[in-house]
Amino acid sequence: MTTLSPIRTRFALLALALGGLTVANLVGVPAITFLGQAALMDVGGDSQTLAAAANHSALNLGNSLGAVLGGTVIAASFG
Repeated sequence: MTTLSPIRTRFALLALALGGLTVANLVGVPAITFLGQAALMDVGGDSQTLAAAANHSALNLGNSLGAVLGGTVIAASFG
């Protein structure tokens, strides 16, 4: 059995934790997004289109930050 360096061990544990969070997000995020969108439509009043655009913009920002973080991990030779 090979032993991993402490840094690689920590990275492996982090990867496992993030993998677990990813599975949880695949189930939880669509439900939260739908409920959030419904709540926005309730409080949006006359500005429902603007509220929906802001919600979608926030989701797009989250997607782009995930891509940047993933690229950073790969560029650092951890991925």
